[in-house]
Order: sequence, then C-alpha cells, then structure tokens
Amino acid sequence: MYVLNTSFAKEMILETGWFDVEVEIAAQAAKSRGIVEVPISNDSRISVQKLNPVRDGVVISSSILKLSKRYNFLRFYSYLSGFPLIAASLGYIVLLIHL
Repeated sequence: MYVLNTSFAKEMILETGWFDVEVEIAAQAAKSRGIVEVPISNDSRISVQKLNPVRDGVVISSSILKLSKRYNFLRFYSYLSGFPLIAASLGYIVLLIHL
C-alpha cells in the first residue's frame, strides 16, 4: 500500500502496467523523494490470492531489472557483471566437491 504526495503522484509518468506499476512507483519514489515505511495491520483482511507466484514473479523481476537499468544504471551494470563471477565461483565449488 502506498501513500503518495498528491503533487508527486501527478508528476509521475508510469510506463508499465499490471503488477509492474508497484515496482515503478517504488523506483520513482526512491530516486526522487525517498521512501518511509509505515507499519499497518491487516489481520482482519480475508481475500483470495490473486497472484500467480511464478508468472507474476517473472514479470515483476524483469520489471525490477528494466527499472534498475533506467534509474540506477551503474548498480545495474555492476550486478550484471557480477553474475558470471558468481556462476564461476559456484561451478568451481561444485567441481571441488565432486573431484
């Protein structure tokens, strides 16, 4: 759940839809204004699950990657360059265990 300043909400230009909107709102808020967490209680909320964990997880993850490239490209490329290093390290560990 988000509480947004009205002027900030009017200035936002959202390019995504569906569950991606939540990720984009968070990215824009983090870049320009900052985010403050406010605890809420929703104990009495009873509803049916609307998310498909696999499909929606892939959509949201790809949205996070796209938005991180747009809003913080240095961190995006740093993470991207780290993936082969992590994969090589894990492969090396597997080889040591099985040899």
